[in-house]
Amino acid sequence: MMLNSCGMHRHTGPAPGIMVWGGIGYHSGTPLVPIAGTLNSQHYIFEAEASCPSLPSGLGHSHISTG
Repeated sequence: MMLNSCGMHRHTGPAPGIMVWGGIGYHSGTPLVPIAGTLNSQHYIFEAEASCPSLPSGLGHSHISTG
């Protein structure tokens, strides 16, 4: 006999993912930013620049290789 209060629930079907972007440093970090939709290189650059307005313009472009 199993009591309902002792039962464990487990999700077994597919579940939508949640993606967040954030920066982690030795003594600091950035707030987590939720990313909606599919993340490709252009979407990543847009989200990174939008969430960190203190980055110099174009900084993300020099470190991204799409080919």
